[in-house]
Amino acid sequence: MLRCNQYLRLIGLAMLFCLLSMMPARGDMSISATSSLDTFSIDLEGIHLKLEKLEARWQLSPFGDSKMLVDKVRAKRLIITVNNSTKKTGNSGLPERIKLPFPISIRQAEVAELLVINGETTRTFSKVKFELDADTKSIHLSQLNAGTPWGEAAISLKMETTEPFALSGVASIKQTVHSMPYDVKAKLSGDLNSLQFESTMMLAKLDGKFSLYQDGENKASPAALISAKGKVGLSDNYQILMNASITELRPERLGNYPAAKLNIDTTLEGQLSPEANIELQFATHDSQWQNQTLTGSGKLQLVGTSNQTPKIRNIDFQVALANNNIKANGSLGKTDSRIAWQADFPDLGKLGSDYAGTARAEGTLAVSYTHLDVYKRQLKWLTASKLQ
Repeated sequence: MLRCNQYLRLIGLAMLFCLLSMMPARGDMSISATSSLDTFSIDLEGIHLKLEKLEARWQLSPFGDSKMLVDKVRAKRLIITVNNSTKKTGNSGLPERIKLPFPISIRQAEVAELLVINGETTRTFSKVKFELDADTKSIHLSQLNAGTPWGEAAISLKMETTEPFALSGVASIKQTVHSMPYDVKAKLSGDLNSLQFESTMMLAKLDGKFSLYQDGENKASPAALISAKGKVGLSDNYQILMNASITELRPERLGNYPAAKLNIDTTLEGQLSPEANIELQFATHDSQWQNQTLTGSGKLQLVGTSNQTPKIRNIDFQVALANNNIKANGSLGKTDSRIAWQADFPDLGKLGSDYAGTARAEGTLAVSYTHLDVYKRQLKWLTASKLQ
């Protein structure tokens, strides 16, 4: 959703530049007109904007502020091409100020199709609609809605017109046809160099599917509360840092799973571009599995691009249920990937009433995303039995 929000904020600015290109000189009299353009292009640093089939109906206010009132503006297509080769490290590419000749208010704006081209990747957004108010101090983008590859997105944003362009707002995204539907919202703050976000959502099983929905909606008995807070850089390598917590996870509310109470804290840190390189760490606290104390911690590294299957490296985790332990380390995603594991279960009875005895084992898993082969390097069962 973060990259979606970055794309959406370009729409309002692009439409604003296009409208300014059709504005008459400032005057004291009221002027009304209908304007149209077949195509309009503009180059910003690292970004090329092209509008096709633009139509607008506007008037200049007769009052002293000479405010431009736009009743309706519509474009058939907006193409945003990102040229990464011209981007300089450490340079945000932002102007010092967005200069408007006079205030502007757009009551209804629509872009039928938006294309964002970044290298070999093209993202398509449809039915982009928004309202906008802007003056020399701030730009207020409200009721922006768009169809995106991730669902229906909406955003409301207020931004200052001077660098670093401080902003605040709310963004949401909703997907109802996915195998895991979601309807979540995030608070936004920061500026056009670094964006902070904060979100709280509920996990539940609705209509037979795992679902995420906004905190406060009484759709079903929640299985867990999920909260996330972090920041992402909007330049260079898009550095990201996020802390997330899963609170009071109850697996039995998601299906035919054993009763448990899980609390998990996670930290995600790394870069998103040009190749994702992210480290994920997790740790449990105050957790139980079938009335037995559960503890666990671990970390792994995610590497890859949007066009590749991600590789999982440096896996290292350990989980303990009462005095039973399992550990693993290794990697996934390559033909030579291996995960080494060790299990020490001195009391299998802690796993449930159907089990008793002790077990110890170790081995190696050779794993790819298309098949799973298990190579037993060494397997030693001391004693193990299942009660009938």
